[in-house]
Amino acid sequence: MLEVVGISKKFKNVTALDNVDLTFADRGLVAILGESGSGKSTLFNILTGIVKPDCGQVLFDGKPLNEDGKINSQNVFGIIFQEGNLLGGLSVKENLDICSTDAQRQRQILQSLGIEKYINSDVRKISGGELQRVAIARALLDDSKILLADEPTGSLDEKNGANVMSILKDISSDKLVLFITHNTEFAEKFADRIINIAKGKIQSDRENKPQYSAQSDSGNFSEKKVSPLPMGNDRQKSRDLSLSSLNKFCLNKLQHSFAKHITSVIVFVIMLAVIAVSSAFLMINSRGEYLKSLEKYEYSELYNDKNMSVFEQKLNGGNTDGLIRYYHFGWPEGLCGNLIIDDTLKDDEIKLGYYTAQALSEKNYSTITLGDSIDYHGRTFTIKEIIPHISGSYEINLDSSVYLNEKVAKEIILSPDITVNFSAVREEVNVIYDESLEEGECIVNFGLYYKLGLKDPMYIDLRKRSVNWQIYNSGTLLYEKYYTIEDVDAEVQDLSVLTLYVSKTDYEEISNSRLFYGYFIKNADKDAVEYWWDRGVDIFNEGFYEYRNALETKQVALPYICIVLAVGIVLSALYMLTILNHISATNIRELYILKTLRIGDKSIFAVLFLQALPTILCANIGALVINIVAKVLIEKFMTFLVLQVAGSTFILLAISLAIALIVSAVKTYMINKKFDINKIR
Repeated sequence: MLEVVGISKKFKNVTALDNVDLTFADRGLVAILGESGSGKSTLFNILTGIVKPDCGQVLFDGKPLNEDGKINSQNVFGIIFQEGNLLGGLSVKENLDICSTDAQRQRQILQSLGIEKYINSDVRKISGGELQRVAIARALLDDSKILLADEPTGSLDEKNGANVMSILKDISSDKLVLFITHNTEFAEKFADRIINIAKGKIQSDRENKPQYSAQSDSGNFSEKKVSPLPMGNDRQKSRDLSLSSLNKFCLNKLQHSFAKHITSVIVFVIMLAVIAVSSAFLMINSRGEYLKSLEKYEYSELYNDKNMSVFEQKLNGGNTDGLIRYYHFGWPEGLCGNLIIDDTLKDDEIKLGYYTAQALSEKNYSTITLGDSIDYHGRTFTIKEIIPHISGSYEINLDSSVYLNEKVAKEIILSPDITVNFSAVREEVNVIYDESLEEGECIVNFGLYYKLGLKDPMYIDLRKRSVNWQIYNSGTLLYEKYYTIEDVDAEVQDLSVLTLYVSKTDYEEISNSRLFYGYFIKNADKDAVEYWWDRGVDIFNEGFYEYRNALETKQVALPYICIVLAVGIVLSALYMLTILNHISATNIRELYILKTLRIGDKSIFAVLFLQALPTILCANIGALVINIVAKVLIEKFMTFLVLQVAGSTFILLAISLAIALIVSAVKTYMINKKFDINKIR
């Protein structure tokens, strides 16, 4: 027995139901009549649990319904909607499978309703009357005790409407059937009881003698008699849609909103492309790209001899023994031009080239021999070997060289006393760091100030207060930076002493720049280049200058790129929220149908997520295409700022999917917490 006890409901200042009391028998056909706004739909929604009354209760067999707050959670009601409300894109059988997969019973019910031949038909391709019969079949398969029908004939012509009513009348011989209608003629002809509602109150409640009586074979509509309804967990257990049904349903929704979907994809592509390019820029591995760029060079500018077998051997993965590595770092007195690395030497040992040994002998007025001690850049070494005259096939002068091991050589090159050749004065300049200076600031002494003025009178005008320092070595640019002249140190006015004071950071950069000069190797294998790099081989070429500029460009652009990235992320996240909110709003009727059929949260979540998935995937593919185009352009005009296409796109896709999953889960929770029935109509 179904009872409505003291039900009242207000929406803002409008009273939809006012202290309604009704009691229904276990079977029979009851018509609920009323004009629009009378409260009959509110009563319908309270019965199913979609709307909570302000006061009062709905009881079944003396027990309250829907105390857990979920729609039709105890499966008391089978529901037939005004337009059938079957799930588009699915066949008749797939719609019935939601309630029961018993194929034999499905056919029995469809046969009784006269529509068995449509069992495998797409519900979009059958008539309105047939749709209503399928909806009735679905409700019967749900094994509910009570059948609710909301305007079951509202969208049908008179003939089909009468057929549906006759079916409901036959079903009412086994169970209670409540139907909401505007059609007083059908109510009078078929209903056993007619209830009139107006302004939220019961205006009349009377028994009716219908003109149409149930057929004797009405049991065919419910061949499997419904047992008394248990109130345990079996009845409350939720259902899940199959993966096939989910895909078909979502594909059907996509087809019906294709234009809107394309618009969303285009807007989303633009937003994701902004993020992709920005994030790829931040992910640039300049060093790796620099090494990769060496593939295009075949021979050294310094070693042009194509028959130099030593390089051919070493580039095949050999060790570094015998490989000549050098720096243009001479003797302070100008006795030699190169410092060559020889790791066979101990820390206190030195080798001399042929010309270097001769020059030292002439300076000391005595022949230099093995075992003698000599001073080189303030350190004392023992001569281990004097190398005989070497053929002139090398473009560097090996005869005018000294040889030290790598450790000692770097200690000397990076010694605190730096002397460099600046292009601005073309003379040796002493570099000293001053901790009071910031990066990019410098102080010049009077001698350097005077030399600058000789080269370019504009340097004398300290109002300009800037100078471009460039360090060259044998025609190769090692270092370049613009400095602001903070002051001129005039204490020492010796024009032969040139001194530059810089910040500690700039001092280290200038010092380290001298280590980036060596030979150029033939290679077409990035792994081999990294092999040499890891072993301390100083690979340097004109590409390194571009590499340094790329790093500076990246540093300058970094704040702007971060701002663009942040804006893109915020806009994309908001747009994703808008898309997902739109999907849940447009699907509210379908979601209501699913919930009345006790479809579980897992399937509700899947419906929301799967409908957002095409937009996300298409947008990310579009962003990937734009990212590839950006990579080509940047690679063409700025070699070492090449976008990391795959990485940035994968990260974007992962983030997009994560947001979609989170938002879909939140929307599912919110739909359970508060279902807005007003969006249905």
